Amino acid sequence: MGKEIRTSRLGSLRTTARHSLRALLGRPRVDGPHTVFQGGDEDAIRDALLDLLPPSDAPSLQLTTLRRRIRYANGCEALWYLRADLLAVLALHSGEAQARQQLAAIDHLFPQSLRRR
Repeated sequence: MGKEIRTSRLGSLRTTARHSLRALLGRPRVDGPHTVFQGGDEDAIRDALLDLLPPSDAPSLQLTTLRRRIRYANGCEALWYLRADLLAVLALHSGEAQARQQLAAIDHLFPQSLRRR
């Protein structure tokens, strides 16, 4: 009985620590598996978005913030919506037409359910 209580308290402590860490990182609390947008490889999408960022010879606050937001985005849906911010940054550096082409080239990485929106 004592071991069950100890295990229960430890599990509760782990859960609390995990939710606290997510709150510090700005990630929402997720109680179960995220099944709505399955089919996209988050790491591949994240890497592709980061690769599109212009080189930061003189790092700006906008680039630094966007890089951080992409790196710590929670799920494919969050990465999908960060495309608008990335488009704005790319358009400043290389023009809107080229920025749209660059983003269109990685759209296939996202789950189909997001691309239909």
